[in-house]
Amino acid sequence: MAKLLAQRAGAALQLLIVDEGFGTQDTEGCDRLIAAINAIAQSKRRPWRIASDFACILTVTHMPHLKEALIGISEFWRFNGSMLRVYILLGGQYSEVQASPIFACVPVREIPRFIQESRKIGQIAATRIFRAWVRQYISHSGE
Repeated sequence: MAKLLAQRAGAALQLLIVDEGFGTQDTEGCDRLIAAINAIAQSKRRPWRIASDFACILTVTHMPHLKEALIGISEFWRFNGSMLRVYILLGGQYSEVQASPIFACVPVREIPRFIQESRKIGQIAATRIFRAWVRQYISHSGE
């Protein structure tokens, strides 16, 4: 749906976000969603494709078993309520790293403070502050 809307607007859709999309699904629905995400992720790795559908697929979930179900995710982040950890896929195994290779210009270890802040000022206000913070790092990364 989002891809269709982006095409109609003449824009490129580079980010797919599935935010807690699994919790409302039954087993069959989860399996279909996992298959769809894996199909999109695998299409990025096919050398004959001129361009992938998405530059990044962001999946937010509290269901830990999904990490193994989402095949070959190159990077994932785990937040335990206070600490954010970044893992990357190296030689078929996930290893914790200090910084995100994908979002190298953004200090991801500082993100938990925005989550904590959202509990005080609300999600919408915290999201606005967070977006401004990310834009600041992205704009300075090109310098």
